[in-house]
Amino acid sequence: MIKLVASDMDGTLLNHHMDISPENRKAIQKLYDYQVTFAIATGRHLNEALPIVDKYHIHCPLITANGGAVYDANRQLIKAHAINNQDVVSIINATKQFSNIFIEVMTIDDVISENQELRERELKHFIKTHHPHLTESELETYFQNKKQSLPAKFVPSLVDYITMNQPTVIKLMVFTMDNLDELNMLKEQITPYSSIVISSSHQNNLEITHPNAQKGIALFELAQTYNISMDEVMALGDSFNDYSMISRVGYGIAMGNAIPAIKNIAYATTDTNIQHGVATAIEKYVFSISDNTKHNFTLTKPLYSLNKVIKRFNKNVLKLSWVYIIAISLILLTIVQLYRSMASPAKSPHQTNSSLQQKVDMLESQLERQEQRIQELEKQLKSYRPR
Repeated sequence: MIKLVASDMDGTLLNHHMDISPENRKAIQKLYDYQVTFAIATGRHLNEALPIVDKYHIHCPLITANGGAVYDANRQLIKAHAINNQDVVSIINATKQFSNIFIEVMTIDDVISENQELRERELKHFIKTHHPHLTESELETYFQNKKQSLPAKFVPSLVDYITMNQPTVIKLMVFTMDNLDELNMLKEQITPYSSIVISSSHQNNLEITHPNAQKGIALFELAQTYNISMDEVMALGDSFNDYSMISRVGYGIAMGNAIPAIKNIAYATTDTNIQHGVATAIEKYVFSISDNTKHNFTLTKPLYSLNKVIKRFNKNVLKLSWVYIIAISLILLTIVQLYRSMASPAKSPHQTNSSLQQKVDMLESQLERQEQRIQELEKQLKSYRPR
């Protein structure tokens, strides 16, 4: 049973007008009616997320800055993961060697930028790239709406501001309009920093946070406050910064417009953000599972776990035949046991439900043990040196 639904904003909950459609709003309200917790998990700052959330009186916890800051439904800060300010200054200085790189600093209080003209130019470029069908008039309207929903504080120098004020920095955002080579070069330079992790929400940006500032970790921490296990959580997203939560929850749902990496690890794929895919997924996976089909749905969970084990296995080029044979044997054994359990239900409906649930629990436990065994085999493979 799903007790918590977490949704990304841009490209997921929001449509191409940067708004929450009536269909999605209705689905969220239905979650409240059925006492299912709803949460936002976004790369945005709290100040960037609230205008849209408050517009429709959505009272929910918020994971912001990719997990850099987590707030309860009353907007009280639960947890923040800050980047070391010395590393922040070093990364800002590193961007200065590139002429086509633009950086902003997200603190617990504000989004800080040092170039308003460049920020607005980058924003317009982003809109044109992602919405080429817009006329000039529509583009300008969209731009003005987007600018209002993404407020920033402008300072003469980011380095001076960080050095003098020592703010709690929860995220760095790096953009380029047309030079991906420079972006990749910068990424290579800063990747060795141990105090950061790098993700992205679009191909032309980098999102830099503390290693613990990930949506998956933040969602786990949030679920704990509600005494909800991750198996009872559904998460929806479209971009690489959603990977950690899509892969960690019981029901990770990829949007129809999601990147392939998200679709590959997802439990299922829903409609696009323009087609109200969040509402579709909520209706299908939270509300449309009748008592007669709940356990058939539950039986897909070990298949989902099995799929993740197979994908993990396929990522490795196993050159040792004995490793290959053992790993494949473990996977085939689980498949046989799964189909046996599906083909041999108990006689009465009550017994069927109980029996199937026990078998599901047993199979999931076996899968966990088998994945541990495959991890051990991977370690042996890495340490193997042909003579």
